[in-house]
Amino acid sequence: MSPLAGVLADRHDRRRLLQVSHSIKILLTATFWAVAKYSNPDIWTLYGLIFLLGMIVTFDAPIRRGFVRVIVPDDLLLKAASLHTAVISVGRILGPAIGGILIGLFDTPACFLANTVCAILGLLLLYRITPLPFTANTSSPASNTFRAAISYAWRVREIRVPLIYLSITCTTVLNIEVVLPILVEQDLGGGSSTFSMLLVFFSLGSLLGSLGAAEQRGSGIPFHRMLVGFSLAALLLSWAPNTTLVVLSLILVGFLGGVFLGNANAKVQADVAPEYHGRIVAIYAMIFVGMRSIGSLFVGALAEFYSAPWALRASAVLNMVLVVVVVGIINFSEASSE
Repeated sequence: MSPLAGVLADRHDRRRLLQVSHSIKILLTATFWAVAKYSNPDIWTLYGLIFLLGMIVTFDAPIRRGFVRVIVPDDLLLKAASLHTAVISVGRILGPAIGGILIGLFDTPACFLANTVCAILGLLLLYRITPLPFTANTSSPASNTFRAAISYAWRVREIRVPLIYLSITCTTVLNIEVVLPILVEQDLGGGSSTFSMLLVFFSLGSLLGSLGAAEQRGSGIPFHRMLVGFSLAALLLSWAPNTTLVVLSLILVGFLGGVFLGNANAKVQADVAPEYHGRIVAIYAMIFVGMRSIGSLFVGALAEFYSAPWALRASAVLNMVLVVVVVGIINFSEASSE
């Protein structure tokens, strides 16, 4: 769905596209609530609903990220893109907490009803936002394709480098949410409440990191240094002996991950040519979702056959090795071209 969303975002009004996707999201979340409240669904019904919701969320993500560009002027785009990442972190902090409260006070269907209400509020807010004047992409049909955007992303160093680092990190160490519940159950002896608490602290670190990225001046810290620090923090987490040190390590991991994601998102959005913006953001979303899906299988298998701490260590070490290799290749190619 991301390639389709990216092409449409470059050709059509993004606010209208978001209004359509939010309307469909309202229908799907309301269906979730009705099925959970008034029936006893089997697993295949849930899979089907999750698949449909996943399609619309995947379609929505690149348009929503790209919408930042049409509601703020170019001189504020870098900060706005980082703040967008920070807002996502806020949702990850509040979401588990509100979900736990709703389940405790009412039942699981109440969470789906709350999702429906949030989607309705999002749709109403879209009608209140006044975007900058929409200018359709009038370039040649050949350059309007998704393939042309992939070629553009590879040619432009400022786009290519953060996307490569994003691919590596999403495949390796950016899958802590997969390992965390296993770590809670097997190593800390906790349950769902402990997992929710740790997820909140992890998201809090991500929020602080994203806000830090928004306040950066100049070129900031190189991506490879951010990722080496991120990997070292993940190694520290894997050796944390108790819940207190796990919490502190998670805040650090979330912070460094938030710094990297905030900077990568801002860099890609700020440096891309306007006519390619929607499709490049779609490529970013594809990498973020798709490579994490692949990486979660890799990390999950390690956690199952060995342990959660060893899965963290292996993914962190692999991330550092691949980052060092990429740095060497980039330096060699740039030296050769000179």
